[in-house]
This record gives sequence, structure tokens and C-alpha cells, in this order.
Amino acid sequence: MPSVQLAYLLGCGSDHRMKIVMDSVGFDCSEFHVRLDNHLIHGVPQYAVATISYLDLRRRGLNVSALRYEDLIALPLDMCRVILEFCHLPASLAQLAVRDFDVDSQKNIKTCF
Repeated sequence: MPSVQLAYLLGCGSDHRMKIVMDSVGFDCSEFHVRLDNHLIHGVPQYAVATISYLDLRRRGLNVSALRYEDLIALPLDMCRVILEFCHLPASLAQLAVRDFDVDSQKNIKTCF
């Protein structure tokens, strides 16, 4: 979290500074132009880093497994079965996983904003 806060502070208000911050940690951000002007945009660099890493690994030929959020929402039971099978866990747990989607996992988390 300190790194995320530092990236936010350094990139706040300037898409050019944010690009410099992202480049400095080793990511090719030639098309990354996002101005961090509010706390809702905090997730943008995290998502960008994850996406850049994923695409880079795929380009190198590594078979990185992924699951689309849209598929998880459209077919939660089927996608939970796929995830469980990939992790070598019993597919019978899929129904429990889908039921837990209705539980607010962050209900007791306090934010600092």
C-alpha cells in the first residue's frame, strides 16, 4: 500500500508524471496516459500493471490462465467449477462459492478516505 500511495502522490494531477512513475518501475507505458485526480482512480495503475504483466507473459509464450469477469457474472456456477477444477479442488464446492457471492466480504473494513 505505501507504493500505491506514493504512485498516487507522484502521479496526482499529471498524466505525464504518472507515465514516468509507471515507466520507472519497468513497465512500457507508452500508451498509458491517465491523470490521477481523485481516489476513485487509485485502481487504474494497479489494473494497468496487472494487464501489462499478463500481456507480456502471454507474448513470451507462457500459458497464463485467466477468467473474464463477464463470464463469472453470466455463468457463476460453471465458472466456479472451472476455477475449482483448475486448482485441483472438488467441483462440489462450486455451489458454496456461488452462494458466498451474495455475502459482503468487506462489510467490516474501514477505509482511510
